Amino acid sequence: MFLALVRLGFLPQWLAERNQRFGTPHRAIAISVLVPAVVVLATRGQMALLGDMYSFGLLGAFTLTSIGIDRLRAQERFRGPAFWVGLFTSALVVLAWGVNLIEKTKATLFGGSVTVVGFGIAYAVRRGWIGGHRAGFREAEAAEAAAANLESAMEVVTLEEAMEMKAIYPSSTLVAVRAANLRLFQEALARARGAGDQSVYVIFVDEVPGLFFPPKAGPSRDARQVLQAAVDYFKQAGFTAVPIWRMAHDAGASVAGAARKLGMEAVMVGTSQRNAVWHLLRGNVLKSLIRELPPTTRVWICN
Repeated sequence: MFLALVRLGFLPQWLAERNQRFGTPHRAIAISVLVPAVVVLATRGQMALLGDMYSFGLLGAFTLTSIGIDRLRAQERFRGPAFWVGLFTSALVVLAWGVNLIEKTKATLFGGSVTVVGFGIAYAVRRGWIGGHRAGFREAEAAEAAAANLESAMEVVTLEEAMEMKAIYPSSTLVAVRAANLRLFQEALARARGAGDQSVYVIFVDEVPGLFFPPKAGPSRDARQVLQAAVDYFKQAGFTAVPIWRMAHDAGASVAGAARKLGMEAVMVGTSQRNAVWHLLRGNVLKSLIRELPPTTRVWICN
């Protein structure tokens, strides 16, 4: 958890530094052990009080998770039975947490204090007051520009760079990829040839959770491998593939924004994955993509 919070820019980088001898994040380990030990010593091991403190965090986590799921369903405009059951569940959890906040005053004071301190540290890290530099960006374009000079980003281009290249490599086809898909590449090649193009634009979106984008996070390994596979395929066919890498909270909206800025006539989507989780994710991406695309841009789905 500490390492994830550091990676997302909510805790200072020094917490994730690893021991030179053992290769372990010794500072994060020390804090994660020290804090519970101090709490047990401060409460003198009173199980009732420790249980009250545990219930504060547990019910708080359930409340935030349940409300978050409801919010995602609302964003996706899902109004099925599960949505209303979810709202009812959230209401029950909020009620339980509210009762706990009133009845367990000591737990509320402790948990509330820890939460405020945690938010304060995260805000200070974000503002650059801790760590000496800004830990994240509000806009994806700023984070992409900051990562453009990293070694891992040398073989890809940002959306801004792709827009500058459009005059040199004109194309009306944007291929959105999550995995190397030969069928998708073949369909995109046929479509580009039919349109009289000599190039295509291929985009991979690394989805980043949270409110901010990390400042020095280049393309993921999957992004590099998939984009390279696309470039190699189109190169063998005598075409130029422009590999675009993006970061986003919403992959569908990010692809739609790229298509709009590049003036694409068609967006082609596909994957080689066939598990249930991917079908769920693809459904969300497609909904967002179709909702955000201009009405003149067509979507091609290749299975």
